Amino acid sequence: MSETILLTSGVRSWMHKISGGSPSSLTDFPFQAYLVNTANDELLCGATILTTLIVLTAAHCISSRNASSVKVVAGDSNRAFLEGTEQVITANQLIPHEDWVEGHLEHDIGLVVLSSPLTFNRKVSNITFPIHPKSYAGISLMSMRCSINRQLYAYNCGSI
Repeated sequence: MSETILLTSGVRSWMHKISGGSPSSLTDFPFQAYLVNTANDELLCGATILTTLIVLTAAHCISSRNASSVKVVAGDSNRAFLEGTEQVITANQLIPHEDWVEGHLEHDIGLVVLSSPLTFNRKVSNITFPIHPKSYAGISLMSMRCSINRQLYAYNCGSI
């Protein structure tokens, strides 16, 4: 049986706000995660799982923080209650792009290195990139290095 994710706020359902969409299962997007403040569980930003130890997020979400103040949550489809599928891991290192400047959108990308690895399963997994070169909006992936920062590259645009 498929788990349906319903976006709700109190009693009011937000499903009517999805135009031309349909409900999805947590297993449809197991690479999605989010960052929270360790002090108060405040939602900081979304993230994408790259490996068992690295997630991708925006530089503006991590640049002014200490690693110990950030937790990564994966395998969660509803923050309102515990489902038993969540994995919560404290950050070990925060790496904003070295060329990012606060207040600008350019290079607004960063990495979170986890203090312990995620356990991959049907609800928690890494994102994969196209293996075969394609062109999107006239830009060939072969000409891109999929650069995240100068320390990490995805040259073949395959799994990282």
